[in-house]
Amino acid sequence: MGTRGKWFPKKGGKKTKAGIILFEKYKLIKKTGEGNGSEVYVAEHVKLHTLRAVKCVQKDKIPYEKLIKEAVFLKSLHHPAIPILYDAEEDEQYFYLMEEYIEGESIKSMLHRHKQFSTQEIITYGIQLCEIISYLHSQNPYPIIHGDISPGNILIRDKKCYLLDFGNAVQITGREMKGDIYGTPQFVEPEQQGERSCNVQVDIYAVCALLYAVCPQQEGKKGFFSMNSKQKKLEKILCKGMGDKRYENIHELHDRLLELKGQPLTSGAHQMNQTNKSITVTIGCIGITPACGVTTITLRMVQVLSKHKTIAFLQFGEQKDLGRYKLWQQEQGIYVETIRYGFRCQNIDFYPMVDSQQLLYVLNAGYEIIVIDFGQADINVSDENAIKEFQQCNRKIILGNYCIWNYEQSIRRLEHLMDGMCTRDWIYGSLSNDKRICNLLEHKLGISIIRSSSPENESLYDKIIQRAAGYSKDKDVCRKAKKYLQKFTEGIH
Repeated sequence: MGTRGKWFPKKGGKKTKAGIILFEKYKLIKKTGEGNGSEVYVAEHVKLHTLRAVKCVQKDKIPYEKLIKEAVFLKSLHHPAIPILYDAEEDEQYFYLMEEYIEGESIKSMLHRHKQFSTQEIITYGIQLCEIISYLHSQNPYPIIHGDISPGNILIRDKKCYLLDFGNAVQITGREMKGDIYGTPQFVEPEQQGERSCNVQVDIYAVCALLYAVCPQQEGKKGFFSMNSKQKKLEKILCKGMGDKRYENIHELHDRLLELKGQPLTSGAHQMNQTNKSITVTIGCIGITPACGVTTITLRMVQVLSKHKTIAFLQFGEQKDLGRYKLWQQEQGIYVETIRYGFRCQNIDFYPMVDSQQLLYVLNAGYEIIVIDFGQADINVSDENAIKEFQQCNRKIILGNYCIWNYEQSIRRLEHLMDGMCTRDWIYGSLSNDKRICNLLEHKLGISIIRSSSPENESLYDKIIQRAAGYSKDKDVCRKAKKYLQKFTEGIH
């Protein structure tokens, strides 16, 4: 059922009114905001008796493609601080978005009634905004830039921030692209005029400008900060975000605000606390033959060990499995948070396609256990770096599907890995049922290979995980490894 004429007059007529019913579903109760050719109403779903926020946009004020784009963005986003899109409708004059209704007050409204924000509140809201923006910038395959972070688009409810209005959002399909972002002038980078560069700096600058704008005024002095030490530090952090040498990504700003609040860092960027150092155990896993289960077993291992330890999972080199794993988790509706060099999912920090420099960074981040997937080993020069890093791990796992066809190649690769090393505590596993070849390898190299005793390889996984966990001196992990293992059999590839 359309709305033209009866409820929404043609251009030049009266504004929309509460009390009408749109599309026989949504009864408008009251208007909560307007601007840029749109009005926002609180509405009641007449059959479900639940509240919705209905955004009514005039088609002659905003390009139709932009309206569709906002709906597509909202439909693809799943974050507790971003409203859910339930429905989209249109008639001749208007385009309607029916969204989750979040009862709260915008920062713009709070400023209009002269609300005074404390330094602690500003820091807390800043941290929350960084986490929301981090989620947008980590979207796969391309980051989403909100483009209009301003007081009118930030809602506060129970001391929590919510980000609204994705009408100016864009998706970056390259490192940098040009486009029109019509954000609120006060929160737009000053050097950008007209057609602006669409990159993550757009949102980073806006967050800093927003936090700077809500800081308490102080008359008679240059700037608005008092001489309080924490306020001075906050001013310095925000000014950097609006200066010439800005933060490269939202995580840097997030970490600086966390430090100021006195909370532990979450991006892995911090060094270990010198007064309370924890010992990091590194578990490396490498494959001798193709498709021998390295990624499968290491993913299962971190799922088990994360129940008891702070843990990171790395894929060394040009492997792309974690990119697919991240996408799979997002498709399941699981929240994935971007961190420096990687992402966090279900209390595990994942670092895809790591090189030696990034590995050193993670080693100094204070994790109790780091599990490293080195993929398939080779003996050419390009893999020498990976082999050296594998040899430095505290605990080493070597997997292979050994058979007559790859026997000679397996011998060469195993000897290359073991050359000059003390291999007494190394773990060897095989998904192969070719006992004769495994026996030959054991006899020639003086090793013991754990073999699968079931088609699902549960016995192999159980034994390897228990031995790797045993190295961490955690008997409880060993005892519970089998209990947790079955939970993660499905969906991990």
